Amino acid sequence: FVKRKLNHNILKNLVMPNLFVLRHGEAAISSPDFDRTLTNKGLSDIERVSEDFSKYHLPNAVLVSSPSTRTTETSEILHSKLRSYNVSLIFLEDGYLAEDWVWLKYLEGLSEEFESCIIVGHNPGIMNLVKRLTGEDIPMPPGTGIVIDLLINEWREVFDGTGSVVKICTP
Repeated sequence: FVKRKLNHNILKNLVMPNLFVLRHGEAAISSPDFDRTLTNKGLSDIERVSEDFSKYHLPNAVLVSSPSTRTTETSEILHSKLRSYNVSLIFLEDGYLAEDWVWLKYLEGLSEEFESCIIVGHNPGIMNLVKRLTGEDIPMPPGTGIVIDLLINEWREVFDGTGSVVKICTP
């Protein structure tokens, strides 16, 4: 058995991806569901949670959202708050009312150029994604955001249990 000294230079260069999961803000009750807009409370809640998210270092991040009206409004507010970072905004057609496995599959295929990913979606899919990745069953009423450290080196390594909740952001 040979003892080796830990090479801290290697550890400095490892970048573990970060995941931010956000449920859209409170939406008006109307039909069709896809076209529901945020209420005034929903807009102000997302402003507050976006402030929390903007305190994190987010170089080379991608914000991926369901294309519904309420998630689009949520994503645009968040994207505006993160304007000082290089954040790409993508609307995932399959993201509308997506189940957890849809988001997981998206994460697995994410380019390594992105160090952080922000998902804006709907329950129960995003709540189940958080549970799947962290093992924690965290209620996510509208406007709730969760910051997750992923214990992986590359997005393709993401799977059940590879995440750890860092912070729960509530409006």
